[in-house]
Amino acid sequence: MRRTSIRGSRRRAHRSAGFTLIELLVVIAIIAVLIALLLPAVQQAREAARRSQCKNNLKQYGLAMQNHVDTMKKLPFGAQSTPKRKTFMVSLWPYLDQASLFKRFDQNKHFWEVPNTVVNATTGPAAQQLTVYNCPSDPNAGRTRYWKGDQFWRARANYVVNMGRHDNTAASALTDAQKTAPFKHNLQFGLQDIKDGTSQTIMMAEILIPGDEGATAALRDSRADVFNNSGDPRWAFMTITGPNSSIPDRLPECGANASVPLQNLPCVALGGPNQHAARSQHTGGVHALLCDGSTRFLNNSIDLSVYRAVGSSLGKEVATLE
Repeated sequence: MRRTSIRGSRRRAHRSAGFTLIELLVVIAIIAVLIALLLPAVQQAREAARRSQCKNNLKQYGLAMQNHVDTMKKLPFGAQSTPKRKTFMVSLWPYLDQASLFKRFDQNKHFWEVPNTVVNATTGPAAQQLTVYNCPSDPNAGRTRYWKGDQFWRARANYVVNMGRHDNTAASALTDAQKTAPFKHNLQFGLQDIKDGTSQTIMMAEILIPGDEGATAALRDSRADVFNNSGDPRWAFMTITGPNSSIPDRLPECGANASVPLQNLPCVALGGPNQHAARSQHTGGVHALLCDGSTRFLNNSIDLSVYRAVGSSLGKEVATLE
């Protein structure tokens, strides 16, 4: 009797040491719930880090602009056609710790000429990729980082200068003061020209890089082509529409299939004055750099009159950014 009792108790102990199917399913369900709860928090933490990097990039541009002013007594041209074609990005290289790139760029040649760009290659200085060009929140910044819409391949960037309302059509109802901005094509300004106040005037903001590099005409999108000095302009954003506007940008090059509203990249081929909105993949708005070197997050809901006022440099509007 004693032996039987011992063997029976051993069998019962052996059976109780394992997990039943129901217990395993419960454990798996608990793990799944925990993952579901933690995943959004992890994603939010990652986006917060990406958003912080985007903001820090703008701060680097702010320091570079200030150092350019200290050295040259003026802000760089937004873009210039004479004596040779280039944009603000080349002028800022020495102040972005890129003196070697600046030395490689022949100032006596246009941006598209050798050695500044190399035909159908990414070896020229204008095609070199820098961390400060890209906002990591933009998935296209790590995927379609080059403009290949012609044979002069060059880097794209998520950061452009402020060109204000920029309506230069003959029918424009804007005053010259309302059309002012810190950057224009073939015009150069100093901080002393910003009469509305450097702490209340936007210097730069984010844009998005299109999802195709432009080799296919139907997908070609001229936004973020920051080394091209074209008067379009590709190197600037405008305050005609608000941040992340659902109104399509009017572009010189918006292929038949290039508009992607679901990626916050709506566009139409030109049907009026050029129009490039500040855009980002951040929830609720875009980062902007002010002319005093500080940064602000501009909400999509910002009053358009306020936004346009802080986009002009001597419009004499009464507007402040909180």
